[in-house]
Amino acid sequence: MKHNIKQIKFWDKVANLVKKAGKDFLVLIFTLYYCLIDNDTPAWVKSTILAALVYLVNPADAISDFAPGVGYADDKSVLAAAMLAVAAHIKEEHRDKAKKQVDIILKAKPEKGTYTSKEAV
Repeated sequence: MKHNIKQIKFWDKVANLVKKAGKDFLVLIFTLYYCLIDNDTPAWVKSTILAALVYLVNPADAISDFAPGVGYADDKSVLAAAMLAVAAHIKEEHRDKAKKQVDIILKAKPEKGTYTSKEAV
């Protein structure tokens, strides 16, 4: 299977996130995400999770994600606090789906050189 340059860059970013922040961090993100999209999750829980996930993707962090050694410390703290606040609403199925999704993402990273310049758009 061939991939275009944009796909390679995306997977490189995912790989860098895993290297810097760790696989457990990705599992935490996806666990919260699956709780967020669960129809059984109360509105206040969804609001708490959404606020934490928005903070994660917001480029105006308290600590820059590019700061060596501490770049994701604030993100991890915010997500951990959100997880503690909503822990009673996290189901085992949320955790299981998160672990499976992270495994899929990490296995799906295409090899460099498996795309051609014609495919790059």
